[in-house]
Amino acid sequence: MGVVGCISSLRQAKGSAVAAIFMCLLVESLLTTVVIPVIPFYIEDLVTRGVFFASKVIVQFCFNPFVAWITSKIGRRKPILLGIGERFIIFRVAKAE
Repeated sequence: MGVVGCISSLRQAKGSAVAAIFMCLLVESLLTTVVIPVIPFYIEDLVTRGVFFASKVIVQFCFNPFVAWITSKIGRRKPILLGIGERFIIFRVAKAE
């Protein structure tokens, strides 16, 4: 399909859906590139650090069946937008030290 085919298929997609997916990927990449390298300076204990990193995977493992059921009933757009809104609220109320 190539790059040109991919770009043309993105143009045919709805703009808000592409923007929502882009924002999810942006926040996920920010977590990987900005937050995770800083964590070892704040968490000294290796066990605590391991539990902290594993918690994301454990939560995804537990909640993915429910999210899949919800998205099959109401569609993908509302849960994605709800997740983006929830992340922005968490980042807004979080206190930086």
